[in-house]
Amino acid sequence: MIIATLNMKNSYSPAPSKNWIKRADSASELIRKRGLDVIGTQELTPRAKKYLEKELSEYIFVGESRGSASISDEYNSILLKKSVFELLETQTYALSNDIYKKGSKFLLDLFPRICTIAHVIYEDHKYLIINTHLDNLFASNRKHQLEVLTNIIKKEKNSDEDIIIMGDFNMHLTGDLKKFEKENKLVDTVPKDLGSSFRKFNMKEPIDHIFVPDSDFDIVNAEFDTNKYNGIAPSDHYPTITHIARKK
Repeated sequence: MIIATLNMKNSYSPAPSKNWIKRADSASELIRKRGLDVIGTQELTPRAKKYLEKELSEYIFVGESRGSASISDEYNSILLKKSVFELLETQTYALSNDIYKKGSKFLLDLFPRICTIAHVIYEDHKYLIINTHLDNLFASNRKHQLEVLTNIIKKEKNSDEDIIIMGDFNMHLTGDLKKFEKENKLVDTVPKDLGSSFRKFNMKEPIDHIFVPDSDFDIVNAEFDTNKYNGIAPSDHYPTITHIARKK
């Protein structure tokens, strides 16, 4: 299975009027050329989502928006390749004290933060796939969001499912995120020595992560895609791509 997490960069950013379309085309080309099976998106705005759904008709888009004001509304959509996935169920939760209340958030959060979950079948095995985007300003908020995420995993994960969690966590694999990894018996497939996944800033380590069960999968390859597609980079984050295979 080839998995990617991709922060799309908000399409309402102050850039040339068609820049977001060029980046959307670049992302579409990336997804097709790399043969991605599943993609977790962050900062996917309603108009960008509508455009990409037409361009990528071979994928199922799942997930609701976070419910903020129209100019800042976003999706943490999960894209599933129709030819290899069977979608069983999906849900979008708020990362807040009320996971069912759309638009709810913790104190100091600039925006509501969410996670999208999908129960799927891939090659006769069941998976729980989760995609998220944590707070970019406050470590305390990220800690609370990770705690909520752990509770959602406990609520949603069935005993016969393997779990895959991806997203822009806005933090390195230390402290609270390392605790989250250990508590949920996961391993980050994205090695630290890849460097910064935020293209414009040298953060030394990734902030975009893809977690899988620590005992069930071999990591065939993990990389940032640093290429331009149709002459432009898809985003200010490097697309983070992992190829996993079930252990025999």
